[in-house]
Amino acid sequence: MYKLIALALTLAGLTSAQTLTIPSRVGSVTSLPSPSVISGSVDLGNREYDRGRPCDSDEDTGDENAVFILNDGASLSNVIIGANQLEGIHCKGSCTLKNVWFRDVCEDAISILGTGNALIQGGGAQEASDKVVQHNGKGTVTIDGFTVVNAGKLYRSCGNCSSNKSKSPRKVIIKNVKARGVSNLVGINSNYGDTASVSNTCGSSVKVVCQEYKGVEKSDGVESSKLSTTSSCSGQLSLSSASLLFPTKRADTWGGSVSLGPTKSTITNAVTTLIPGAAPATQNGVLFLWPGMSNGTGDLIQATLESWQSNAWCGAQSGEWCVRASVFGSFGQLDGDASPVAGDDQVRIEYDLQDDNDTWLQTVTNAQTGAVLSTYSHKSGPYMRGYGTGTECNEDCTGTIAAQQYVGTTITLASADTTFGNTIASAGGATYSGLTSSDGGKVWHIESINVPAMS
Repeated sequence: MYKLIALALTLAGLTSAQTLTIPSRVGSVTSLPSPSVISGSVDLGNREYDRGRPCDSDEDTGDENAVFILNDGASLSNVIIGANQLEGIHCKGSCTLKNVWFRDVCEDAISILGTGNALIQGGGAQEASDKVVQHNGKGTVTIDGFTVVNAGKLYRSCGNCSSNKSKSPRKVIIKNVKARGVSNLVGINSNYGDTASVSNTCGSSVKVVCQEYKGVEKSDGVESSKLSTTSSCSGQLSLSSASLLFPTKRADTWGGSVSLGPTKSTITNAVTTLIPGAAPATQNGVLFLWPGMSNGTGDLIQATLESWQSNAWCGAQSGEWCVRASVFGSFGQLDGDASPVAGDDQVRIEYDLQDDNDTWLQTVTNAQTGAVLSTYSHKSGPYMRGYGTGTECNEDCTGTIAAQQYVGTTITLASADTTFGNTIASAGGATYSGLTSSDGGKVWHIESINVPAMS
């Protein structure tokens, strides 16, 4: 089975992949007179900080010019680093950075200086003439769900540090990253045992995904040189655009749809109730109805109502649908168990991000009886930014598709995005009513989505 993302969601994913959409700043910019030293866990609520001086040097100027210095074990989240600074963030040991954004990288955005593992989750950086992440210490750096635009490198293990070999090997894990205009996504010293893994990552104008170097000691007085090998690089060695992860077949026919996104935040829960109308009495091809949710770079979460030549495989009778929770990605299609539903059934479809901030649980129930129709869970990451409906028919599809109605659609975001409603779009004659928000723009509600019949 092969199902695709609707055009509106594809465009939303491409938009987020090709430009760095930084969340709206809360308050005015704070220019720090000296670095702010962080211990423990600190959430700055999307405030913006800089050092009040222009980027006028591409040299390593040390801790004194950092905006934030994280002590071993510290965590920093939801902050914007402004352009008027030199050194960005320095981690003195293990550290966690969540949803940290850089308007304009100067020397480096993030320097991992001490021994320990670092997690960089969400966030993004742009305009880095050299590196975004500089890894000088010993340990593993994981970069998950990050966006990088116009940079020399996203990650580089130090090429010529003092005691470089004794601080190695270093390991980097890249996943769910969006990249555009990057010379080398990753640079590692394979002669020191460094390794890199790249997965579920997409981009455009990325010349080299994983570049191996010969690491040297600072005392050698020479620069680290490029190698032609890739044996220390695993996973992707080339990147596809989001449109290739969700290819559109010209023969497919699309009905009406309504979509929202991309949000400046991320989606944590989405729920709707679909009244599908009767399935076509005869079917020569394959027809799908679905509400879908995607970040445009990886998985498409989509519980589907399906009409095949025969729906007996799920126990459906003529005029009934087969419904099942489903997820589509580079791995193909994964599905939960299926159940039959009638045209006048009210099918409640909920997508919920679990406490691990990685797993999405899909739950499909009969809204009238409460009966569970299908469930499925999959680790699809916390970076869903687009939501929309789809009516998809392959080239052999026949019959009349009844009008559909989605009622009580509610989308909950991780943080407020007062502009999310401005992204709503409709196509193919679909209409919507009752778009409202609550909780300061964190919760969005659409009273009704109406998709017209289609032959």
